[in-house]
Order: sequence, then structure tokens, then C-alpha cells
Amino acid sequence: MMGFLLWWMSPDYRCTALQANDSGALLIDVNPLARASARLYCWSTPDRAETVRFIVGRRSDGAIEAVLDACRTCYRSNLGYRIENGVLICRFCANRYSLDKLADGMASCRALALPFTVDHGIVMITTADLMRSARYFPRLSIANRLLTSPFRLLERLAHADRWQRADAPKPADRMGIASKPSISTLLDN
Repeated sequence: MMGFLLWWMSPDYRCTALQANDSGALLIDVNPLARASARLYCWSTPDRAETVRFIVGRRSDGAIEAVLDACRTCYRSNLGYRIENGVLICRFCANRYSLDKLADGMASCRALALPFTVDHGIVMITTADLMRSARYFPRLSIANRLLTSPFRLLERLAHADRWQRADAPKPADRMGIASKPSISTLLDN
């Protein structure tokens, strides 16, 4: 039971951890990044008190974008985005943002831009900019974790079918009955 509660309350961030160079910058090679795709990165402050998550993506026209893994309104939940087929999906409010239209936002939910420079396929993000952004990744109290945990649970359950084998027949398929749409299909529409 305790293991289930820890799984339920724990964030599911699979980020690539980066270290700053001597000049206080993170360097990311984006040459292998395909068009309309993105990757999640994270950096810990020098005292390891905060971890800043951010996303670097390539739009379909080849241009590079960098945003925090937090939106303007929902950052207080500290849930961030899920990256799926060139789309960022807010784990709290479920708004979807194409990499091509990150600046547009929806209602009050909007991805927070992260300053960066690109030189010959290398993105440079300064640690000073990441330190200023650390406020968007609050430490959650136990009460807040319990309140945001149902969103994590629903999000994990909605995408649990990804962990099943692709060739495994669904229960309805084995009986020759047309299967009902999954919860992830309903949430994605």
C-alpha cells in the first residue's frame, strides 16, 4: 500500500540532467533533434535546493524553441507538460500547445519562454536565467501533493496502455467485440 502511495504522489519526470560549464551555461546539441519534436531537460541549482525543468524543441519549420516545463497559471501544481508528437500537454489543465504555436497559449495557460541562443546547432541557456526561473518550480507540501495527486493518477492511468505490449490483444478483441474508446482517446480529443 505504501509503495502505491509513493508512486501515486511522485512526479513522473524523465528529464535529461545537465551540468553547467565553467562560464555558467548549459550547452545542448540540437542537431539530432527531429522536426516537430522536443526533449525535457533539468538542471539543479548549485545548492541542489531546486530543480528547474525545461523543454527544448524543434518546430516543424526547423526553428528552435525553449520553454520552462511550467505554464504561467498552472505552475503552482508543479506538474509540467507531457510531450507527445510535437505537442506539449499541460498535466494540470490539459491544454495542448503545438511547438509551432507556443507563444499563442490558451486562456490564461501559456508556456513560459526561456531565453536562449543558438550557434551551429548548439543551444546555450545561462544558469542565471534558470536561477530566475526556479520560482516556477515550488516545493509542494504534503497537502498540495495530495491535492494534485489525483491529476497525476488520472494522467498515468490515461496513458497506462503505453506500457502494454503493442501486439497483446485487448480483452474486447479476444471476444470479437468492438472495443470502446479508451480514456486516453477521450482525453486527447
